[in-house]
Amino acid sequence: MSDEHELHVDPNTADQGSLMQLPGIGRGLARRIVAARPFESAEDLRNVVGLGEETLARIRPYLQMGDAESESSEIGGTRGSHPGELGEETGQALALGMEGIRNDMGQATDRIKEAAVDAGVGIRDVGRRASDRAADLPEAVRRVDDLWQMLGTGVTSIVLSVILTLTILAGINRTLNFGQHPAVRRMQTELARLQSDLAAASSQLDSLGQRLQALEGLTGRMTSVEGQLDSMQAQVEGSQAQIETMQKAVDELSQETESLASRVDRFDTFLDGLNRLLSGLFGPAQPEALPSP
Repeated sequence: MSDEHELHVDPNTADQGSLMQLPGIGRGLARRIVAARPFESAEDLRNVVGLGEETLARIRPYLQMGDAESESSEIGGTRGSHPGELGEETGQALALGMEGIRNDMGQATDRIKEAAVDAGVGIRDVGRRASDRAADLPEAVRRVDDLWQMLGTGVTSIVLSVILTLTILAGINRTLNFGQHPAVRRMQTELARLQSDLAAASSQLDSLGQRLQALEGLTGRMTSVEGQLDSMQAQVEGSQAQIETMQKAVDELSQETESLASRVDRFDTFLDGLNRLLSGLFGPAQPEALPSP
């Protein structure tokens, strides 16, 4: 505790790290304190967003406000002599304020947890700090609304500028006419060809459907023709069987004819031998005289 009582911080000149050494001061709150400088007294710290009465009471023993007037005069002289630097500081302060607003809820939660674990802070002090944060929230909400309005205005202006630029280009040189692009023309030609192919395929399907309908009408006739073909096939098979039977009979007759021919040959041979034998025994036969008329 002796080190804490020896700690003295001037909020007008201390850096962010020194401010974070104070009890209950986080990174976001230290940034907002730096952005809200200068402070003529410790009571001016109440204007810092997120710094309530409880936190001010805790850090008051460690505050040293000796250089407030000198820093105020220096800042006033700087603002009077360098308006450009004033605008830069204002922009930096606005940026820090925006970042502080985004981290406001997280910082409030961290501060409540720190207050809950601190030995010198009770449940009642935590409630008062929460009420102080709630009292400071409307200003933060207004700042968030202003930031959203600025963002919406910027987006609207960008959209309007883009629309205006496209309108000017379309009105001056017709560069937005994509129908004249070669790739688009090729795609259109290909699409027309595909459409013609589709029409031809559709006509072919229609003709095939008509043929199928005609074939369905001929189904009965085809059935009768098939029956006739079956009967003719049976008749042909019967005729083939008869032909085979006749062929067998012809073969048998041929064999008998050959047998008879061989027997006739043997008989002729016998007659010829007999004739020679008789001629040798009795002489040649005399021919009888024919009576005269």
